[in-house]
Amino acid sequence: EAVDGVSPALVEFTVANALEKSRPDMVRVLKTTITKIMRMFSGDVLALAKAYPAYQMETKDAETRFESHLQDYVDRHVGNRITGIERTTRKYVIRAIRDELAYALEEGASPQEMVKVVKATYEGFSTARAATIVNTETGIAQNESQRAAAKALGIPGLKKFWISEQTERSRQMPRDSTDHYVMHETSVGL
Repeated sequence: EAVDGVSPALVEFTVANALEKSRPDMVRVLKTTITKIMRMFSGDVLALAKAYPAYQMETKDAETRFESHLQDYVDRHVGNRITGIERTTRKYVIRAIRDELAYALEEGASPQEMVKVVKATYEGFSTARAATIVNTETGIAQNESQRAAAKALGIPGLKKFWISEQTERSRQMPRDSTDHYVMHETSVGL
């Protein structure tokens, strides 16, 4: 929408400006979503602790500690994540648009055709980028909520059981103890 009626010379600036204006919406959506995800996954951990016969614990104090952590975490985390998302998105969007505009100019496209090229490039990019952001942020929120809920329980010596996807996408760090393949099915301190 931002590039409608804009001359090709101003497209890059216009797109960067439009991305900047979307920040408040991104912050609101990310805060709401991360909060919901964290409450959902922490609930599983807290319910499991309540049901575990060896502990038979009342989790109200843990829930209060978790809620306090959740609010602090979301406020801190979202600002940092949005900055990273914006930086990466802006870089990729502008690079993609710049490349497509250069090609369109070489092909002799009219200004109207170039605007269509920009719109098509952004629409394709934004769908893929949205999927990446959703997958990343959901995984981070899930892991943090489970870790924070378990920590809020105050169980001494609590361990985390490491599970890796064991696919070509799994992180590999040669000769490193944090290689996800190496750590698969290993218990580590929380």
